[in-house]
Amino acid sequence: MADWFLNNWQSIYGIGALVAWVIFALICFFGVWWFSAERYQFPGLALGWLPGAVAALTAAVVAAALWPLIVLGGLWIAANRV
Repeated sequence: MADWFLNNWQSIYGIGALVAWVIFALICFFGVWWFSAERYQFPGLALGWLPGAVAALTAAVVAAALWPLIVLGGLWIAANRV
């Protein structure tokens, strides 16, 4: 098992980075856009996609680079939840 992991770590990291990129980008984009639309009504709906896109790109790049730490942190939180 360890041999397989060592031979395929680039593929594993790449797939995880892609999945983290998509998840975080979607959450941030639609979250910021939704907040803008609710807070600023029509102007927020019309122009809220721009800050949403910037937030999505920033969060997705960070999450894609650090996804193993995010997964370990999530597992740790889930295991220690009372």
